[in-house]
Amino acid sequence: MRRALVLLLLSCRREAPVAHAVDAEMKPSPSTAAPSPRCPDAVTIASLGEVGTPPGAWLSRLETAELYVRLPKDLVRAPEADNVVLRGYPKSPLRGRRNADRQITLLAERRVYAVNEPVRVIHVLEVFAKGEDLFVMGPKPITGEWVDGTRVTPEVPTWGAFTMGVYDGAVMQSPGLDVNFEISVYTFATPGLHHVQWRAGVVDSNVLCVEVR
Repeated sequence: MRRALVLLLLSCRREAPVAHAVDAEMKPSPSTAAPSPRCPDAVTIASLGEVGTPPGAWLSRLETAELYVRLPKDLVRAPEADNVVLRGYPKSPLRGRRNADRQITLLAERRVYAVNEPVRVIHVLEVFAKGEDLFVMGPKPITGEWVDGTRVTPEVPTWGAFTMGVYDGAVMQSPGLDVNFEISVYTFATPGLHHVQWRAGVVDSNVLCVEVR
């Protein structure tokens, strides 16, 4: 591991920073509304090719991993329920499709929520190629996230979705994983199925489906 200061000054327009918790009342668009009244189970998702590669040996690090939440003037530990979700990743049947030796996955505590109940979304990045930089400190802001067919965070910047314009922290070499991303929080006022996906440029996550009753 090494520590690096990465300063990217680009002559391009940047959107305003996004908060660590994004509250959204979204209606499913016609193109994303599913015909089934329930989210598909793991077996169905596997048949659709949503299960990625087998877990890497580096996932053992998740046994002691902790997520953090950025407040206006502080950085605090995330609720323990979020860490439980994260530590369950190695056994989760869901993975995003692997592309360019990367795989990103969205996780939530469960699939069924009440109307206006917060849905907390955890983000996991795995990089399988050797020798790539992993900017493992954070939490880093989420860009390129879509809910029910609508982008709800800023576009993926020129420097990519997995670091920041200014990064001063530890850098690890792949293969490995990075989980230090902001936790997205959504609420849904409309019952039915709702879908969240992280589209991070060269790779897309699984489509996280939640049922709101």
